[in-house]
Amino acid sequence: MTTHKIASQNEWLAARRTLLAREKALTRARDELSAARRELPWVRLEKGYVFDGPRGRETLGDLFEGHINTTALGHSGIGHPDFRSASLHGPSHRLG
Repeated sequence: MTTHKIASQNEWLAARRTLLAREKALTRARDELSAARRELPWVRLEKGYVFDGPRGRETLGDLFEGHINTTALGHSGIGHPDFRSASLHGPSHRLG
């Protein structure tokens, strides 16, 4: 069984403030990384992709029921040479 250190209120508060500073630094780093991901360049999809969708074979437009246009973004990896399935590991894409 693990035993935890017993501390005074002041010791706990100091440790909590130190941990809070680390948590805030992690949040800022994650926010910066997320912003960098959103700034990745787009790649125009030239190939017409067809998927096995809920209604059988469907294009991206079919899957999104017409709610997709040339400015829509896909973060699926479609168009990447190693694309095998929808994932978040490929480039950003401009559809259309």
